[in-house]
Amino acid sequence: MTVLLAAHSSAEIYRDLKKLQVVGSALYVAAHPDDENTRLLATLANETKVRTAYLAFTRGEGGQNLIGTELGPLLGVIRTQELLAARRIDGAEQYFTRAADFGYSKSVDETLQRWDHDGVLSDAVKVIRELEPDVIITRFPLEAGDTHGHHTASARLALEAFKAAADPAFHPEVGKPWQARRIYWNAWSPDPNAKLDLSKAIQMDSSPYSPLLGLTYGELAALSRSQHKSQGFGAAPSHGANVEQFILLGGDPGKTLFDGVDLSWKRVPGSAAVSALLDQAVREFKVDRPSASVPVLLKALAAMKKLDQPYKQQQLVDVIADCAGLFAEAAASAHTVVEGAPLDVTLTYLNRSDAKLKLEHVALPDGQTVQPGKASLKAGGPLWADFVLGEFTVRREVQFKWVDPTVGERFRPVAVVPEKTLKPDTTLLVFVDDKPKALKVVTTDQATGKSTEVVQQVKPSSSTLSLGGQTLTRIEYPHIPIQTLLKPAEVRLVRFDLQRGKVQKVGYVMGAGDDVPQALRQVGYEVTLLDDETLRAKPLEGYDAIVFGIRAFNTNPRLPQFRERVLKYVEGGGTVLVQYNTKNRVSDVPAELGPYPFELSHDRVTDETAEVKLDANPVFARPNAITARDFEGWVQERGLYFASKWDEKYVTPMSMADPNEQPSRGGLLIGKHGKGTFIYTGLAFFRQLPAGVPGAYRLFANLLAHGR
Repeated sequence: MTVLLAAHSSAEIYRDLKKLQVVGSALYVAAHPDDENTRLLATLANETKVRTAYLAFTRGEGGQNLIGTELGPLLGVIRTQELLAARRIDGAEQYFTRAADFGYSKSVDETLQRWDHDGVLSDAVKVIRELEPDVIITRFPLEAGDTHGHHTASARLALEAFKAAADPAFHPEVGKPWQARRIYWNAWSPDPNAKLDLSKAIQMDSSPYSPLLGLTYGELAALSRSQHKSQGFGAAPSHGANVEQFILLGGDPGKTLFDGVDLSWKRVPGSAAVSALLDQAVREFKVDRPSASVPVLLKALAAMKKLDQPYKQQQLVDVIADCAGLFAEAAASAHTVVEGAPLDVTLTYLNRSDAKLKLEHVALPDGQTVQPGKASLKAGGPLWADFVLGEFTVRREVQFKWVDPTVGERFRPVAVVPEKTLKPDTTLLVFVDDKPKALKVVTTDQATGKSTEVVQQVKPSSSTLSLGGQTLTRIEYPHIPIQTLLKPAEVRLVRFDLQRGKVQKVGYVMGAGDDVPQALRQVGYEVTLLDDETLRAKPLEGYDAIVFGIRAFNTNPRLPQFRERVLKYVEGGGTVLVQYNTKNRVSDVPAELGPYPFELSHDRVTDETAEVKLDANPVFARPNAITARDFEGWVQERGLYFASKWDEKYVTPMSMADPNEQPSRGGLLIGKHGKGTFIYTGLAFFRQLPAGVPGAYRLFANLLAHGR
């Protein structure tokens, strides 16, 4: 991830100067990463110029991943960083609560129960009391409807927090009481044909054109929203106006969002001098010489220090540094350092203007005060360097930088790690007989980089094997900073009986990325990843079954070209198993996936304990006898993106339903074609197999062997 430390352009500095004249804030609230309205955030932050923040109740760890195999907590790390990347573009800030994304929920009551209502509410109140927003805006309505239970819960909690934040008796330890002026729902409907009652709504254009930035906020917002790459949310820019609707949920009615709210410095007692100096700086700003504004801004800073305005004070310091063209950098000699070991840092400071700013010293977190040049600090807690210029301080995080020959200069955070880390070659060992398995464990000395490999034999059992140390995982994608994670070095052991029938060789077509191929290898299948060239021209008859990974037809637009060859493989006696694909506003699938037509829907069964009813069908009889016990221990969900309509040539031998819903039979479609079998399934095998769920393995084995 390249982080630019250079000063802003004159136009951006002028925008930031005008932001300093505005005292006010807005808080946008929703459930997940990618729920936020980036157009509105960009407009509020840059055009209205109020302090703007997005509170996401979760980090999105329960979703799917379009760009890799990370799921669960690792996906939460990616989506957190995508939110931060988005905020760096649209100019808003980012906050979270402790709420966990436990997957799609159809029930707001289930969500509020599983989220620790009081704890999550106190988190939201803490954010409100810290930001002191004049206006709070929810992305979703209060009424439960055809939407995610997390969505509705986020709106209801936002309204509760709006009231609770003003109550001195509610969690006084999380800040002083604050009463926002009003709270709105940013009204919209996922159904374009739905009619909303907007008779009392107020309106606002969230995509005006900014001459200072040279684009509309809809264009800026598209860049921001497109950071949500793990969810496939690349967005087209809005080049013209876009009208937002706001429906009052609580507080004083207004004709505009900030109607009756004083956004000037007049609301801050004793601020007349600050306001006058900032007005002067704006009037006298020289686009070709921003440094001329430094003297008056330093006077404004001195006056502002007498007020309790830490956010505006930091905002002013940033503008002064930009006006002076200051360059400050703390570059580490390595991207990884052992805890407690010395880390060499090169400190660079440049004043690239005629502004009279003198660097006194650089303060390091271990208490050292040094001058620019080489320094050494002991790695432990946060790594930063404070460049002290007398009137103010510029903080820079210590980062490692290097030159990528194809990208140029890049930066990454410095990871503080234990002296030794352990890396097992798998985090799951599945035993389907009584034979032990070899486990390879690589031990790395993080100080020297040297590694040793040890192989140990592990006996079959169902337990967790602790390796007595920590394992290090790195997440690396070009749109976010490299993330280094440490967790206990453990391997889960699972023992159960499994028959594979006549299936040995499996071809696997990767989609959005999952760990199903590795899981199949664990239980004895020979799995070969199939690329486009193989599907186009190479023999397929050598595979006992071919599996398409999750979202394969969403992510690879070339797959329809190979449909006839794949169906000929089925016709000749092969088995093709297609896992779930999505069909929505950002993803589509070919009109024909199988030999006979069927339609995909958004139908899913989110309760992982939902009752499953099985018909009398050979697919549940061999090579493994599938019963209700095989659906015990499933994680997060039963399945998603079920078929809603299908040709009568398909058999649908199972049904399931979430509480208070009609049973769905679209989770598994089986169709004979010639001598072979085509199967579509929305069952969440991509979660169950890596989690070591025995019944999911047994059912998957039956699907692969069906028709053989």
